[in-house]
Amino acid sequence: MNKGRKKQTPLPKAKSFVVVLAIFIEGVLNSVLLPFIAYMVADFFYWLDRNDKSTDGIVSLYSGLLVSSFNLAQFLSAPFWGIISDKYGRRPTLLIGMLGNAFTAPLLGLAPNYTWAIIFRSLNGLINGNATIFRAYAAEITDDTNSSKLFSYLGIAWGLGTTVGPIIGGTLSRISDKIPSIFSPSGFWGQYPYFLPTLANSFVSLFIFTVGYFSLYETKKKSKRKISPCLLTKNSKFLLCAAIHSIGALIFSSFNEVFTFWCRALKINGGLEWNSEADIGIVQSFGGASIILFQTFIVPSALNYFGILQWIKVAWVILIIDFLMLPNIHVFGGWSLWIAIIVLYIFFASTQASVFTSVTLGVNHSVDYNYLGAANGIAQSSVSLCRFIGPALAGTIFGWSLNSGLGYPLNSHFIFIIFAIFGLVCIIFAYGLDESINRRKTESDSMSPLLNKDEKRDVKYHRII
Repeated sequence: MNKGRKKQTPLPKAKSFVVVLAIFIEGVLNSVLLPFIAYMVADFFYWLDRNDKSTDGIVSLYSGLLVSSFNLAQFLSAPFWGIISDKYGRRPTLLIGMLGNAFTAPLLGLAPNYTWAIIFRSLNGLINGNATIFRAYAAEITDDTNSSKLFSYLGIAWGLGTTVGPIIGGTLSRISDKIPSIFSPSGFWGQYPYFLPTLANSFVSLFIFTVGYFSLYETKKKSKRKISPCLLTKNSKFLLCAAIHSIGALIFSSFNEVFTFWCRALKINGGLEWNSEADIGIVQSFGGASIILFQTFIVPSALNYFGILQWIKVAWVILIIDFLMLPNIHVFGGWSLWIAIIVLYIFFASTQASVFTSVTLGVNHSVDYNYLGAANGIAQSSVSLCRFIGPALAGTIFGWSLNSGLGYPLNSHFIFIIFAIFGLVCIIFAYGLDESINRRKTESDSMSPLLNKDEKRDVKYHRII
């Protein structure tokens, strides 16, 4: 079975380190505001009565819009940055993105009101197109013998980022309340209580910019032939994998936001009535840590045992059970409540990460190797759009369910039931796939129905883009 396997090429250490660190920053950037976003919006709408049942719904709605503004901006700017990187190269585009993130990320913490928070969050999304470009860069600095190793490191880096992000957000927000002797509540830190965690993110971005400036080298090569992404619309396997990927992004981004609102919501509304963003950050950090362990020790074995297709189905079953159990956690109390919610969040975080890994592999395995770039670009655009729609829509639905006064299933359980239904849809889509997505296509596996005569000739003579 291992006969004829090529010796693994060592990874270029400096370049790989920059890529891994950049994905880590993406994880931090996406999770740093989760513990305090609901509290920040509540501060903007300071005139609302905390004990009024309708307040939770209003905060949920506007928090969802604030979170979504970043993803909408990324969806709009990603094609632009992709074109720029193709025209001028990966290195200058990546360095601009790193430096831009360093200057725009802290602006959210300086927002004087909700409108400026939307503007600053959107600006950060517009300037931050590095995630897609770094994936292309990672592919260009690796070969078939070591690419899986680097991409596994990227999964771990994301897990570390989503672990550190909530810790930074929960610990450093409202720092004047925690260390008033150093950070005066009557001074700058009291006026801008959420600036410090975003500033910390900026410093890390400046660090990676410095490392990247001396370590990144140009990898972009000119294309030898033109690829038509329109041909992918005829590939049902790719479309199904992309649909599962997009629905997963819709659900997971929505859940991460709703979880914070649900923890903060009054018990009379079905929430936990937690008043500390640090508590939420602790739970979410357990989830981030579980991603690292799960991606390192469980996912490779699970994919090897089940195969990509079967694991997608198994993972979604686990997630559906998790979604339906979480809003019923009130049966526990005290430390048992903490243990139960941490366990359920660990199952969610680790399993959703494995779904993304599996479906990304499925997208890559569903297309001819010449179409990998176009396929991942289309899939990522769809994912970005869903990450924009998801939090805003979920925040609206959750807010409505809290204020509707209706009983089960249209109360606080409603949004979690919707998550479970979408999970069932993904399982149905998975049954439309076959075992061929479990293996990577080679140069001899041309997509004969999708390639014209010239493109088939290119595959035959190994003319790779």
